[in-house]
Amino acid sequence: MAQEMYYISLGTLIIAILSFIISIITLKRDKINRGYDMLHNALILINTLNLKITDYMKIKNTTKNQQKQISSITTEYINQYCYLAFLINNKQINDLVAYRMGNKFIFNMFNSLKSRLNSDEHKEIFVLVKRWKKYPPTNIWNRFVSNIMGYYTCS
Repeated sequence: MAQEMYYISLGTLIIAILSFIISIITLKRDKINRGYDMLHNALILINTLNLKITDYMKIKNTTKNQQKQISSITTEYINQYCYLAFLINNKQINDLVAYRMGNKFIFNMFNSLKSRLNSDEHKEIFVLVKRWKKYPPTNIWNRFVSNIMGYYTCS
């Protein structure tokens, strides 16, 4: 009788441990999927704004109203990059996945619009570009060192 109770309690403990492990794996998978969704949505919105900017740039004789629209769309474009950098810096999006999908876009945007970027307003972009140039997250060592050096903070 005592032996049977031991096996029942051991079986219950094993089931509880396995369900705990499965729930941790599920939560991690859901976090990764949310990160992919956020990255995908941000890149789609950035590309949509990019297409709007190029459509306005195709017009040879632009009026003042169209130039204001170009300026406002460009500001929104920069703000979307800033939001994307915020998500990456706060580890809501996997750094390596974001680097592989969008590092060329972010570096090109940073280089072409550097004169319009304000280091106080768009601090996240400056932190992200500085970290990716010095420690690109292509290996474990760079990810580890950038954490230690504080390259994720926006201060």
